[in-house]
Amino acid sequence: TFFTGPFVPELVIIYLIFSSFFLKIIKLEKNYFLLGLIFFYVIILINLSITENTAYEKSLGFIRIILFILLIHYTLIHKKNELIKAFVIYKYILILFLLFIFFHSLLSYFSDISLLRVSSILGDEKILGSAVTKLFFLFVIFYFLNNRDSSSNGILILISLIVIILTLLSGERSALSHLIFYFILFFTITKSIKSSKKIFILISILVIFLLSISFSERLKFRIIDQTLAQLGIAGPSIYTEKIIAGVPRAYIKQEKIYFAPMKHKLMHITAINIFQDNIFIGSGLKTFREICDDEKYNIKYLHPGIDNPYPGFDEEDGCSSHPHNYYFETLSELGIFSTILVLILFSSTIYYIIKYKTELNNFHISTIIPILILFFPLNSSGSLLNNWNICYLSIFIAFYYNFINHEVYKLQKKNK
Repeated sequence: TFFTGPFVPELVIIYLIFSSFFLKIIKLEKNYFLLGLIFFYVIILINLSITENTAYEKSLGFIRIILFILLIHYTLIHKKNELIKAFVIYKYILILFLLFIFFHSLLSYFSDISLLRVSSILGDEKILGSAVTKLFFLFVIFYFLNNRDSSSNGILILISLIVIILTLLSGERSALSHLIFYFILFFTITKSIKSSKKIFILISILVIFLLSISFSERLKFRIIDQTLAQLGIAGPSIYTEKIIAGVPRAYIKQEKIYFAPMKHKLMHITAINIFQDNIFIGSGLKTFREICDDEKYNIKYLHPGIDNPYPGFDEEDGCSSHPHNYYFETLSELGIFSTILVLILFSSTIYYIIKYKTELNNFHISTIIPILILFFPLNSSGSLLNNWNICYLSIFIAFYYNFINHEVYKLQKKNK
């Protein structure tokens, strides 16, 4: 390891694990998904060996993810009943947890008029919306695992309502967009729900959204006013303060339309600048935060509508812990080949939806949509390989892996 870095010993570990156990239950022949995961891991090893980033322990996480994905796939095929039994416990724990978070968030929101974003028990981490939406996606997968074509359930409706309200209160607009597109895509694709019922549910969700922003100045300002201004769509062209619930709130319309706020745009440009110097293998795993402040890469910007610096409205730059987008992060840190793999993962969801659109049951749909939404290229996101984030992503990827390598085979047999 001292001479070769992690690359050679990790490859030996991969060979021993797969040859001694997993190759006996999983065929590599035509298993392009698994080969893609292994290739992605090999790129990480090469990256750690060639770049100055030699932190060996950073490479260990991804091999655990591959093994975890294979374990879930194996469990779904051979121990599905045990998984369904476990879901019964998980279901009630999740309901109690969400109810606690729900009432705690309502109390926080209405007791402190200065709050634009509720984080509940997460404290300074403003990711409540992201957390509950991912829990919801996972709940739906488990629910339809045992009820593949079920069209209604009181518990599912209750959890949906709680998650919608919590996501609104969190003020996390990316999570809210995920949730909205999830419902639209699910009801568009599913065949087990009547069209009239689909329309009623979607209209009900729209009514909840409109009522929420109508009766809350804070929600309207955060979800509508700030969003339109930060995306460069509508809003004042100079620094403007608006009194919301007795508290002055500032906003300003960006000069040009972009799919993310200016701070994120600057990080994206910085990531592209880093990528241009490290096209094939990237700058190194988790190195964006270390080199983004280099004058060679960093971009700075001050809105022309700001005469004097204000708190939160000052000169911005493109440096942060990560670029807040999976594709820009992968481009800058791991290079072009890894980014292509992530893009293939996203594109494959569209392929399967189009090819099997009339045959997908609710379980299939619930495993495909999270991948399509979470890996949508225009997303604002957390760090791809962050421990908390990759934990969720690996579960969704595992179910999607099972869909491709098991459920699709059954659909193909059905068509013959």
